Amino acid sequence: MARLTLDQFTDFFKYYKGISHQQDAIGELWKAMPVSLLEEDSAWVVAYRNPIKDEQVDGIVTADMLSRLSGHPTSSYDANFVGDCNRLFRDTKFSEHLEAMRMLMANMLHETCNFVYMKEIANGVAYNNRAELGNGPNDGPKYKGAGVLQLTGKFN
Repeated sequence: MARLTLDQFTDFFKYYKGISHQQDAIGELWKAMPVSLLEEDSAWVVAYRNPIKDEQVDGIVTADMLSRLSGHPTSSYDANFVGDCNRLFRDTKFSEHLEAMRMLMANMLHETCNFVYMKEIANGVAYNNRAELGNGPNDGPKYKGAGVLQLTGKFN
């Protein structure tokens, strides 16, 4: 039996949409995993949940810039937040296009009320049973808008 490479295994989950056959397959994988891999303190869980804090991501975004754009003190933006912003612009290649970068930053500021709300204020009930979002009967509150772009729905 051929074994998946790490890249193939990673790509396998890229297309997860919560469809019943996918849920069944992941259930089979879960049942086959040794109990030691399901522990909260197993090495892979710890590595997955704890990003590298010392990674420096250089870019155009600074705490001072975020302060000037949002009206919040510079101290509101730690190195992780600034690094995440720069990583977002770098990884999406928005950093290569100044106008696109400005548009994305404006959208992020708008969606979060200048980085005040990182989750949608509404309770999310309106998103229950929204097939185009991948939501079932009680999924709305669980998958309401979140993050700097307030992405909504299980599929997002």
